[in-house]
Amino acid sequence: MKKMIKKFIRYIKEIRRRIIFSFKFTQKIKRLHNRNEKVFVCVDSAVHGNMGDQALGFCRLKFLQSIGISKKNIVEYTARDRMRFWPQICKVHKESDVFVLRGGGYWGDLWLDGFEAILDYIKFFPKNPIVVFPQSVYFSNNEKGREVLEQSKKILDRASNLIICARDKNSGILLKEYYPKTKVLTMPDTVLSYKPKIKRRSCESSNKILLCLRNDKEKSISIDIEQELRKMVQDTIIFVQDTSIDFNLKRLYEREKELLKLWETFIQAKLVITDRLHGMIFSAILGIPCIVLNNIDGKVRHQYEWLKDNVSYVKYVETVTQFQEAYKYIYCCDHMEYPIDNMIPLFNELKRCLLNL
Repeated sequence: MKKMIKKFIRYIKEIRRRIIFSFKFTQKIKRLHNRNEKVFVCVDSAVHGNMGDQALGFCRLKFLQSIGISKKNIVEYTARDRMRFWPQICKVHKESDVFVLRGGGYWGDLWLDGFEAILDYIKFFPKNPIVVFPQSVYFSNNEKGREVLEQSKKILDRASNLIICARDKNSGILLKEYYPKTKVLTMPDTVLSYKPKIKRRSCESSNKILLCLRNDKEKSISIDIEQELRKMVQDTIIFVQDTSIDFNLKRLYEREKELLKLWETFIQAKLVITDRLHGMIFSAILGIPCIVLNNIDGKVRHQYEWLKDNVSYVKYVETVTQFQEAYKYIYCCDHMEYPIDNMIPLFNELKRCLLNL
């Protein structure tokens, strides 16, 4: 009797999932299919409190719209949707639907759950056009890293219409080496394609320094630099704001609201000191002077290469001396204007590929 009850409960839950998926997604997708309109499927948008990942999902959508792809042709699945509705997702899409996979730092074994989610879509939709938005690449030089890499090669070998965007030149070299049959493009992080419409306050009334530092396995700041940092800013008003917050996305419209709230916190600072990739990027797009320290896999340093010739108010440092020099220069800077017109052409290859699809 208990087995029958459990089986019945599972059946009811499955029916409920199908009904919810139909109202949220199926009806829209089938309407587009019936009209022979292209469907762009943005997948695995973050639901957790890492606001860098939230910004990547938000800016992916904004980028598609900026190149003329209508929101009515875009379907967006969160990571939670993938876990709840995977069988339905696998059934509802045609081979002509374009899958737009999220960008970030998930290509490799450093954050394996995220990489496996990307590979799931490539594995189950090998004939669909698939575009992976800009990713940093990092495989550990050990048995685990090599095993994950070999598994990914087998999956990618079956994908006939796959394009991967590398988030930096080093990642682009690695992707071409690992997957010689796959088309690889190289461009900055997607968030650098967006300039927030947010009113900046006058920096004259603020001498606050915002510390946005990691406290996880990607942290690599040296003790010497951290001690020097603390010493130099001890007589200044300091506040701490991480780009990872206590937040759980329930509705997609909440994403922009939370990003604006975080950016409002950032623009209160005269200077940002960070070893977070999106701490640097948020500072850049908001026009806030910033000193940048590296992380364990080098993605911060590699991403800085896109900024160093265009964004004078962001400085990358690796030594105590470099930090001291940057601090003297950057602290005298006022808020600046993000040179979006210089950055947009760096995404032209991605734009052409998406429009050709």
